[in-house]
Amino acid sequence: MRKQVAIITGASGGIGSTRLVLRENIDEIWAIARNREKLDALKKDFGDKIIAISQDLGDADAMRSLADMLRTENPVVAYLINNAGVWLDHTSGDILSGHQDYDAIFEQFNVNAVGAIRVIEALVQPLLKGFDKLVANISSEAGSIDGNSKPDQLGYCMSKAAMNMMSCCVLYAIRPKGGMVLNFHPGWMQSVIGGPAGPDGPFVELPRVEDVKFYVTPAQSAEGIMKVLDEPERFSGKNPGFVNYRGDRMQY
Repeated sequence: MRKQVAIITGASGGIGSTRLVLRENIDEIWAIARNREKLDALKKDFGDKIIAISQDLGDADAMRSLADMLRTENPVVAYLINNAGVWLDHTSGDILSGHQDYDAIFEQFNVNAVGAIRVIEALVQPLLKGFDKLVANISSEAGSIDGNSKPDQLGYCMSKAAMNMMSCCVLYAIRPKGGMVLNFHPGWMQSVIGGPAGPDGPFVELPRVEDVKFYVTPAQSAEGIMKVLDEPERFSGKNPGFVNYRGDRMQY
């Protein structure tokens, strides 16, 4: 019998590094991240079920090597969680500031949107041979055109809006074959409060004095997201479901 695997990018931070993604019916978790040291620590904590893969989603050659690994191992891919992301334009200001960091804008697109495409393209054929045929993209409220109020995060917001559109395009391609796509806002994560987000972590916004926010732990966010993934049909429609970690619907 072919082994069942789940594949999680950005596995060294945020929801990707929590035990809650370890479902009993999954033989292996392919944990992908750039930080080898953190991946080794993850494997030490969670055991042999973790297959640590140190790859950079911004590197097309690295994604081709992942596709080669899939062809060699020939597993059943139960589901994919695209959790990797970067937030780099911390201090650029809004369009009036005259200080946009275009290198940071391009890198956020490369990792947050294009990187997710690279992963899905590498995995889509074995994914569609599985039972769930499910892609979960960790997006953000920052990618919501209807709900955006972040004029000083141009690159990040645009990259997450691009991820949401990518999700729509992927869904329209794989739905005839039974595939599903869900987008998630993981909540205001506690993982890196007080400093810039790490290269493998989800978006974390520093609090403003006038805002009162409830920060969630990675475990709380992961628990909610995995509950949604247990019944994805509830949140699917013409477009990919866009929900927060509690299952509340978000506006595109």
